[in-house]
Amino acid sequence: MAIREELCSGRFWRGVLAEVAATLIFVGVVLGASAAPGPLAPALAGGLAAGGLVCTLGGPQANPALTLALLCTRKTSALRGAAGVLAQCAGATLASAAARAALPDDTGLVTRGPFSGGSMNPARSLGPAIVTGVWDDHWVYWLGPVLGAVLAGLSYEFVLAPGASREKLGACLACRDVALVETPSLSPSSVAHDPSASPAEQREPGTA
Repeated sequence: MAIREELCSGRFWRGVLAEVAATLIFVGVVLGASAAPGPLAPALAGGLAAGGLVCTLGGPQANPALTLALLCTRKTSALRGAAGVLAQCAGATLASAAARAALPDDTGLVTRGPFSGGSMNPARSLGPAIVTGVWDDHWVYWLGPVLGAVLAGLSYEFVLAPGASREKLGACLACRDVALVETPSLSPSSVAHDPSASPAEQREPGTA
């Protein structure tokens, strides 16, 4: 029932459309800048596009690696995670198709960065691969970014964050609600010693 309600939610579909639009814009800008000689233009274009998307669309992920990291740390639901990844891949493919139509001889349609040979965004690699049909070592551009993002998310959430704990990690691995572990139980002694509590709340249980 929860999935059905979410599929009928306008907020859910606005989020999906935001991921499509954000990834389309990001990949399109990067591919267009890649037609210029040298590695500086794509790097600047990617940074400026990411900053502009945060300011205009409210911080869409536009990166399957980031979405999967949020999914593994229980920060998003399975439905939203799957829909987000599909939307990002669709946006990247549309951007790559538009770039191929606009740029001569597939100029700039590369699956990796011109300087380092890396790609930290799997969607940015997938779009050109679908359009050009070049799949050489494509799995690397999914495994590397996704594994790195997931490890970073888990390390922060369960090791480095202020609320990190073994109980929180165990709840995540057992597919239990992490929020139950994050929220401390309110004992009578804690209420009695809470300076912000009202005098009535500070009385011991059973007293008038």
